[in-house]
Amino acid sequence: MSGSEQHWIQREIERLTTQHGDIPPPWVFSQDSHPYSIEWRMGSGEAYVMVFHNWWEACRFDEGQRIAFFRKYPPPPCWLEWMIEAIWDVRGWEQDTSPVASVAARRVSDKIIVRCDT
Repeated sequence: MSGSEQHWIQREIERLTTQHGDIPPPWVFSQDSHPYSIEWRMGSGEAYVMVFHNWWEACRFDEGQRIAFFRKYPPPPCWLEWMIEAIWDVRGWEQDTSPVASVAARRVSDKIIVRCDT
């Protein structure tokens, strides 16, 4: 990533955190979008995801903080898999089962925020 790109991302992080207190997840940025939309791979959607991921990684939230963040911004159903990957770093493309089923099988505590009946 170039220095000017990193500088732009930092300015956007500052602007959005001033406006919202944090960086809302993508479904807040574009409410009627699907996570697999081309919107997230080019243009303003791609730029927003880059800003979000830079901010998210810099925050170094623990599991409880990640869950609290997504309770503040509950996702539409089509974004659940994306949210699960963000909370528990589950990589669906590296597994035989979906991240939803994997997390539902692994998480047996009062911290479950998604229930999957598979």
